Amino acid sequence: MGLGLVLGLWLVLVGALGASSLVARREEGRKALAALEPYQGWIGVASVVWGTWKVVLLLLGVRFHPWLINLAVAGLLVCLGLLLGVGIIQGFLKDQGGRENFDKLVQKVTPYRQTLGVVAMVLGGFIVLSGLF
Repeated sequence: MGLGLVLGLWLVLVGALGASSLVARREEGRKALAALEPYQGWIGVASVVWGTWKVVLLLLGVRFHPWLINLAVAGLLVCLGLLLGVGIIQGFLKDQGGRENFDKLVQKVTPYRQTLGVVAMVLGGFIVLSGLF
């Protein structure tokens, strides 16, 4: 129950940051996003690392029974993490060619940011609810 609950809540958090234009329509959402804004980049970096780790574990076949759901979770974590942590991740890239490739990747994923955010919130909510019961 523990890690699934944390993962579900993390997905809801990352999804809310990803779909910030929808969340910010309400005053409570706008206040919550304003409080999280200074940490958005590091939340993105942590999501990329966690999602990449989940992909590695999936490829190695370690402990994951609902393979498709975990692949979707890992993909959401990586994609939204890249979008949220783009500024910090670019700081880690020293090679100009690597930066250009990273920028191309981010440009390909950017149009889907809001959709990915909504899917992450729904999937995170499902994981939280399934962890409670």
